[in-house]
Amino acid sequence: MIVTLIAVVVIFVVVRFFVLTYSARPTFSNVAGVAAVACFGLGIWTNASVFTPPPSPPPPAAPASPAAVASAALTPVAKAAAPLTAAQLARLSPAKEPALGAIDGITSTQDGNASSADNTYPAGSTLFVRGWAANVDKTPLRGLIIVVDKKVRIDGSAEYGGARPDVATAYNVAAMASTGFSGVPLRTAGWSKGTHLVEVAGLSADRLHFHPVAVIAHFALR
Repeated sequence: MIVTLIAVVVIFVVVRFFVLTYSARPTFSNVAGVAAVACFGLGIWTNASVFTPPPSPPPPAAPASPAAVASAALTPVAKAAAPLTAAQLARLSPAKEPALGAIDGITSTQDGNASSADNTYPAGSTLFVRGWAANVDKTPLRGLIIVVDKKVRIDGSAEYGGARPDVATAYNVAAMASTGFSGVPLRTAGWSKGTHLVEVAGLSADRLHFHPVAVIAHFALR
């Protein structure tokens, strides 16, 4: 930029000097100097933008093939190094970044085959949550947290990483084929009767925060 400015000044002064020498007309020499500078600038712009071919656009990303989705479904998801203790769960704070996911159901058996038509279960029974969850960038979570009634936190990382080829197909991202969870236990002993709120969250990489998923489910104890 500095070199260009120096060149402009030199061109203007030299052209004005020669024109003024032969014509003795200051106004004409000034016009000639400006015209020379304009031609110089036009030449730079022409070389930079006209004769330089524009960069080629990147090729479009190829969609994930069924084989890639199937392969990803068989790839194990890295689990947390160790389950979070009750004290660690209590210290978790919500993160601003959300997560993706859904709760498919709450059942009374770990295999997910027995459920209540009205989602009501005996107080004190153990229930199980199933669904899927992923980071907002469509990668598997580092860990899974289930939050009940905004205060009870359950580490569901051991039950995370199940095959969800349907999710991978819906998002066209092969890595999301291993974002399922099932059989996460909700031990309701000591919980009050009535309706309870269930939310899903992703554990952060530093294991200090959780990323909430914008889905909720309800069940009731009688």
